[in-house]
Amino acid sequence: MALLDADWSVAVNGDIRTEANATTHEVLELHRWLMGLLDNSTSSGDDYLNVTNGIIPSSRSTDNIITLNSPYNIDDTAAERFYNGSISQKGGDDLYSGLQVVGSVASTTTLMLVQNGSVVTNHWGDTDTGKNVDAANSILSQIIIKTRSGGTDIDGRRLRVQARELGNTYAEFSVTLGQGFGVAAIFTNSDDFNQTSSGTIAGWGAFSNTEGYQGIDVNADATDEYYYSQWDRGAYSVNQLYEGAKYASRRGETATMYGIPGEMFRGITHSIAYDTQDASEYFTEGELVTFGNGATARILADTEAEVDAGTTGTMHVQLITGTAPSDSDSIAGASCNAVVSGSPTARTLNGNCFLGNYTGSLTGAYGVGVQPTDLSQNDTLRSFADTALSPPNYVDLEVTGLQSGDVLFSAKTKTHTTTADGVHSSGDTTLTLASGIPVDYDTIGRIIVDGTEHVFTAYSGTSVTIAAPGLSGALSGGEAVTVTQFYSDEFTLDTAAGVYNDSGDTVIQFTSAIGLGFPSTGKVRVWNTANTWFEEYSYTGISGSQLTGISPSLSRDISAETGFIPYINEVSAGSSISKTVVHTSDVPGRHRLYNAAGNIVPFEVGFTIGSAGSSSPAIRGADA
Repeated sequence: MALLDADWSVAVNGDIRTEANATTHEVLELHRWLMGLLDNSTSSGDDYLNVTNGIIPSSRSTDNIITLNSPYNIDDTAAERFYNGSISQKGGDDLYSGLQVVGSVASTTTLMLVQNGSVVTNHWGDTDTGKNVDAANSILSQIIIKTRSGGTDIDGRRLRVQARELGNTYAEFSVTLGQGFGVAAIFTNSDDFNQTSSGTIAGWGAFSNTEGYQGIDVNADATDEYYYSQWDRGAYSVNQLYEGAKYASRRGETATMYGIPGEMFRGITHSIAYDTQDASEYFTEGELVTFGNGATARILADTEAEVDAGTTGTMHVQLITGTAPSDSDSIAGASCNAVVSGSPTARTLNGNCFLGNYTGSLTGAYGVGVQPTDLSQNDTLRSFADTALSPPNYVDLEVTGLQSGDVLFSAKTKTHTTTADGVHSSGDTTLTLASGIPVDYDTIGRIIVDGTEHVFTAYSGTSVTIAAPGLSGALSGGEAVTVTQFYSDEFTLDTAAGVYNDSGDTVIQFTSAIGLGFPSTGKVRVWNTANTWFEEYSYTGISGSQLTGISPSLSRDISAETGFIPYINEVSAGSSISKTVVHTSDVPGRHRLYNAAGNIVPFEVGFTIGSAGSSSPAIRGADA
């Protein structure tokens, strides 16, 4: 479309400026219009250009490469009205490069342009009604943008195009522009796992994140892996955490993460080893550093910042401007200085969301850490070692229907399975078994005979004493019999010397590893052989074969005793009690419920911790 004289002016000093309207034109039309003015015999209106002018105002190398000859020039406002090529001026000191964005987007999208560490103010509109959209040819936007100023390229003429609309997948494309026009490709789809209502997402509240170098044992192997974050989803789901991460990095979000506005936060782009760090100083997370090649970056995590014990380390950064440095380039920050050691490692970004991909389960982006108990066994994180790790299957053991003051004891059970031996009558109080109950079972417990549960009060060899009213039915022999009791001697206390298992110690150590299937905090019961009762202690951590944070401290030497760890051993403060444990295989257990006031009939029920956990309703029968 040809330029209209009324819309533009050419000053005596060569300034070409927009005067009216906002119509856009291919760069070739600017050249043609100027040549048309040059053909005029005299100047007219505000266009001081005619055949008497001693300088030809413009030339073209191709239809897409236009040069304005000095002193003729446009400004940034005038540049907003051109596309489909480049305009060079001031002897090449200034360059407006063309950008064409092609592809497809799931819905109306306002494309973002990030240049030299900042978001360019939008003047191009959206992908439906914006400037120079050509839907028939899959062109989402066409503009020109200044890439060289005053003889210096702006960030090496690099530009990043982003699409970050809630409800759609996010995408980005980096391009280096020059003469003519460069092409960026953007493709987005509807994101079925992303909430489209920003108000709803904002209403979920903030998800907490501990920024910086984080040691997390995701796969529960007693060895930490390292990440640059530790997200805590609180009461929300992993899906909602993903949606919250997209909300925190959506177009227009200015709240910062690690010192970077959310709309430009991408995650780790490079891992950079360094040496000759200033003694007794260290870089800090979120710090902006400048490299010897002029590039800048924000530190998302730094190993040396955690220990301050030397002059070497590794920083994991998001590059803001420029390109990655080289070996021996300097690193300058507000906190200290260092030198790049070796070649930086580029990290693959997830353009859809800095957290990673979510398709029913989370596949974390490089270095993203999440509190392990917030994940399922189908989720995957990728540590700084570039290793994919999945957590074990954390499940909940829950009892509902409680009242404040109810006392709940839940623990693993062991079973002895055999059969009835010989004929028995209904009401018999002596039962003969094909194989005797093991000697380490309690003398009082539960026994299931042919599907009916009874209480036994004593056993000797293959003979078992059944509590009144005796057997519920006649037996002919061969019926299934199962004896169940709390696993009260699962662990043996270590006898080795150390800072555990002695009077005054706050660590209990068993002779075998405790394993993953117990609550991370809780109670432990230790048998007292001399007094024939269980002593009870609290613990705050599990490490290998040790319980740590024992309270109160041990009152005696407990070496060579036996003990066990209940799943639940507490007084209810509400309507339910729940504990998180790891499921490695199905584990049988038993709940025992009573009330300290003695106003309910003690209640017992068996449970199995399966791959989905266990939930049992309590039955509170009044004790009249």
